[in-house]
Amino acid sequence: MIPICACAIAATSTVAAAKSSGGLDAGDEIALIAVIVSVVGLAVTIGVAVYNVVKQQKENRRQEHAKAYAEAVRAVEEYLETPYRIRRRNGSGEHRWQLTESISEIQSRINFHRDWLRINASTAVYDAYVDFIKAAKTEAGAQMTAAWNGPVTKKDRQVPLGTRLPQPASDTAKEEVLKAMKSCLSRDIRARHRRGSQEVADLGGVVRPELPAAST
Repeated sequence: MIPICACAIAATSTVAAAKSSGGLDAGDEIALIAVIVSVVGLAVTIGVAVYNVVKQQKENRRQEHAKAYAEAVRAVEEYLETPYRIRRRNGSGEHRWQLTESISEIQSRINFHRDWLRINASTAVYDAYVDFIKAAKTEAGAQMTAAWNGPVTKKDRQVPLGTRLPQPASDTAKEEVLKAMKSCLSRDIRARHRRGSQEVADLGGVVRPELPAAST
């Protein structure tokens, strides 16, 4: 867009120089000014189109981050649910194998999300997520051990556990990581709005060549 605007400004200067030397009449000036206005209008149109594309790309990235954050939290929540699943096992070897495979898969996903956040998220989000993982493994890990050592489920009335397993440290850590993620996404929105306002202002300032006065 800058070369287009430069051409418009150069054309304006040429018109002014030609006018001062008597080389252009009023009709020529009007024709050239019309060309300049068209070029400037094209430059603005291109600039606004590029701005809108960039803005949409940034919004898409923000939504992708929000989805990734939610998936990361869900992986740890599934780990916290594992003690309940173990306590409801039926005692068969097949079910035991399914549970151990499920636990391994959940841990693998947690590791994936942790590494993704380390690369793509802010330090605050990453640190809060690591604290969430540590709290979950401390509390749910002990509860899983107790569940494996407990009785198996043989009757339907044993399925409801009645009370929620205490996981206070994990609850607190979850709130902290959600707060960090929300803050990070909010900063992205504010930064995008500031950049957008500046880009619009820049567009408005670039394409304002001074037009020569019409001949009398």
